[in-house]
Amino acid sequence: MALRSDIIRWLTLGIFATTILMLGQLAWVVRDKDPRYRSVRKPEKILNDLVLREHATDDKDNEDNDNKVRNDNQISYNGKINEPFGSRSCIPDPKMISTMPRRPYKIFIYDLPRKFNYDVLECVKKDDCFDLDYCGMGQELFRVGNVSVRNTNQFALEVILHHQLLFSPYRVLDPSEADIFYIPAYTGLSCFCRRQTGTTNTRVLITELFHWLNLQKPYRNGKLHMSALAKIEREQASDRCPLLTFPQARNIVYATIEEEADRSHKHYLNLTGHSVVVVPYPSYGHIVSGSSQLDLSEPLLSIPPQDRKVFILLAAGSRKSNPFRVKLMSQFDPKSRTKSSYDNFFSRSANEDTDMVFLYTQECQDDHQWTTIPWMQHSVFCLQPPGDSPTRKSFYDAIMAGCIPVLFKDHKQVNYPFQDVLDYKKFTVTLSYSDIDRKRRLVRDLLERIPQKEIQSKLNAIQKVAAKLQYSLPVESSSQLKGATQLLMKEIGYYFATWQLHKNNPEFYNNDQMD
Repeated sequence: MALRSDIIRWLTLGIFATTILMLGQLAWVVRDKDPRYRSVRKPEKILNDLVLREHATDDKDNEDNDNKVRNDNQISYNGKINEPFGSRSCIPDPKMISTMPRRPYKIFIYDLPRKFNYDVLECVKKDDCFDLDYCGMGQELFRVGNVSVRNTNQFALEVILHHQLLFSPYRVLDPSEADIFYIPAYTGLSCFCRRQTGTTNTRVLITELFHWLNLQKPYRNGKLHMSALAKIEREQASDRCPLLTFPQARNIVYATIEEEADRSHKHYLNLTGHSVVVVPYPSYGHIVSGSSQLDLSEPLLSIPPQDRKVFILLAAGSRKSNPFRVKLMSQFDPKSRTKSSYDNFFSRSANEDTDMVFLYTQECQDDHQWTTIPWMQHSVFCLQPPGDSPTRKSFYDAIMAGCIPVLFKDHKQVNYPFQDVLDYKKFTVTLSYSDIDRKRRLVRDLLERIPQKEIQSKLNAIQKVAAKLQYSLPVESSSQLKGATQLLMKEIGYYFATWQLHKNNPEFYNNDQMD
């Protein structure tokens, strides 16, 4: 009997303790759901919620792992040594945000539910093709001077720009102070998620995103909103990637890696009237030092012209989806086509006199992220024929490597980033489609006609412009953030000024003057 009484007593105590624990958890759930409590979340909590949760190990395990990978891949930040744009170091100190010098307008970054961004990251990163670590920059491959060459994916813009703005001097933590609201949704990246079923479907995700935005007072009140497109504009108006088919998308200014250049196609897809700012594709090269790197007088990844053994380089995949590119590819001798590194290729005596090379760079194959930049560093001209669309990531890789991009012009009016402030004629060469396509002229003959003095002038111009067409790594003071993000902020300033002038005239945003 005594034993039975003890068992009953212990069971009763166990049930009582379990009940108390469950009631406590329920109280915290109710507290978390109650908007009265969520509205007073501290800035530190908001920032911590944004940190990538890709490493679930404890601090000691993370510290041990960090010690293994540090060396050159370090920057000093707030008195600590952190991996640049690492999973834990890409979020700035709230104290730094509050003491930054302010700009002409202020940006608030929404604290979106993670299903709109970081859950998308986790899904896409299961594909080996996407290295989106270090807040979108990818793993460092090697370092040349003040440039970190990283395994940056061409579709990483949504991730990179999100975290660039976290360090931006335009940013505020109080939405009541903001002029512009940034939406850090990775809707373009979600199109690459191979496990799209049910609620992970991109269309469902976008529908839920606009539902969430409709609950936000700034959006309902017509405040200026901006976001980014990971894919080119045309592709984000497709069935699989339908963001721009939603009417609500017209209320947002988008940073995009390519605006649709075919006017008839743009009208067919109903893309006229959207507000887009063209920015550079994320490329391999990123500046890591601070201070005054925007106006460089020294090369980034460039080397002297006399050391550029290759006269013409075409770095491209072997797909034959574009007829013009096929004709261009046919001008390369079979022995000049390679997947090898620059050093390995020229270590063979048979290749010593080769100065026109076709480097295979099939996406996500053959580790070409290690070889592309060295090849471009040793080349004078880098051909940039269209592929599936008029522009390509290779254009920006070439500029970072100091290789003159060769463009091919047809009837389309292609917009490149920041054309109002950058004179592309000074650092690029443009050839006619018809010269190659109809007249069957050799690209080599056309480029050999360019005087050496003009070639040197273009190489010098690239050195001055390269820093403006890349996404810098964060530095000790976020007011030093340079490059493409800084020029983007200036362009967004024009939209903000226009919005202020015309915010009471909704007709303004429904015509082609905002194209």
